[in-house]
Amino acid sequence: MTMLQRTAMPLSLLAASILLASCGSDSSTTSSDGTSTETRSITLDFRAINSTVTPSVDVTDSICSTTLSSVGTAATDASIAYMAFYISDVRLVTSTGDEVAVTLDEDQESQEQGIALVDFRDITSACGGTGTSKAVWNDVTGSYEHSSGTSYTGLKYQLGLPADINHAELETAGVLSSEVSMSWKWLAGYRYLRMDLIPDGGVTTSTGSSSTWTVHLGATGCTNADEYDGTDNRSAPPTGGSCDTPNLSEVSLTDFDPDSSQIAVDIAALFAGNDISADAGSASGCMSGTTDPECAEIFARLGLQHATQGDDFDTAIEQVIFSTLND
Repeated sequence: MTMLQRTAMPLSLLAASILLASCGSDSSTTSSDGTSTETRSITLDFRAINSTVTPSVDVTDSICSTTLSSVGTAATDASIAYMAFYISDVRLVTSTGDEVAVTLDEDQESQEQGIALVDFRDITSACGGTGTSKAVWNDVTGSYEHSSGTSYTGLKYQLGLPADINHAELETAGVLSSEVSMSWKWLAGYRYLRMDLIPDGGVTTSTGSSSTWTVHLGATGCTNADEYDGTDNRSAPPTGGSCDTPNLSEVSLTDFDPDSSQIAVDIAALFAGNDISADAGSASGCMSGTTDPECAEIFARLGLQHATQGDDFDTAIEQVIFSTLND
């Protein structure tokens, strides 16, 4: 519609058109009690935040060139090698505490089967690698059914993948492709979250050294040994299609407006309880292993209990990585 055409439109019709566009409505119906329902579109805008400087800085468009200062308990400077995660089961929370399901779009390269991959890298390999250029996937799009008079105060989603998707046969294309570097092989499924840092000076480990301190969150306790003569087959799904410890984190955000709020992702907050210049476990960082000493602090910041936490785990703990951003 041109500006000339918009000017010639009757004011009442123009006002209605503007209101409809601002709500992102696709269709509407009215019930016998006068309550109207309409389909509204929504975009979840995830923003990578560097909180190691004051004031915090949005680095969404510069992940691979960002250096974080004084990260973790040893105040180590580090660059970002990887920053990506899956979300599923997205819901809006109303002012009365009800939950309204968000149906994720299927027409984006980063979304399929009701899940979305949020990936802040601008190349197909880890930052500093030799991958080809790619778009930053930080916008998750979908729709929900809005009833007249409803207001929204929160957002919930699952950090991770449901078992039926996590352990489905590897796809040949798309966000669950075997080519996507979030895969852990069929038995364990996918890394729900992958956050890798490159600390200045490297990492001193129990067996030598490493250049990267990693956080790979995923399911553990996955086995199919009873089907393969007592030895796990990593190229097949787990027995029963699920794992003993799914490690799915429920993210709950408050003060969230679906029309204007953004979602902050604070990578430094994830590493705040660890010394990223050293590692006492078998892998550099936390790869979700049940005996890995580095995982207790990482899991706590994701709102999860780790096997090494035992009775010290505070069941009221909440994740600290994601938060609502409002102007």
